[in-house]
Amino acid sequence: MPTAHLTITDIAEIYDGLGDTYRAELYRSLDQPDPDAVTVSELVDSIGDLIDDVPDPATNTKHDDTCWKKHAACLADKIEELLPS
Repeated sequence: MPTAHLTITDIAEIYDGLGDTYRAELYRSLDQPDPDAVTVSELVDSIGDLIDDVPDPATNTKHDDTCWKKHAACLADKIEELLPS
């Protein structure tokens, strides 16, 4: 026998049928994206703009695997490595 998979909308309708409109609306809100939420592309662009503003270090500093914890420019490089291109 196949397994049925309920969607968020299905669950909301079940709650509506049970008379629990609060939970029904709660589940419906989970299915609706926030129109004011920042998109991944906007976030990547914002972080990229901030990274571009980080100046290169003026001194000769020792760079290693943990230098990003001490140097802003190295942190910027580390973040750029993690961002999708």
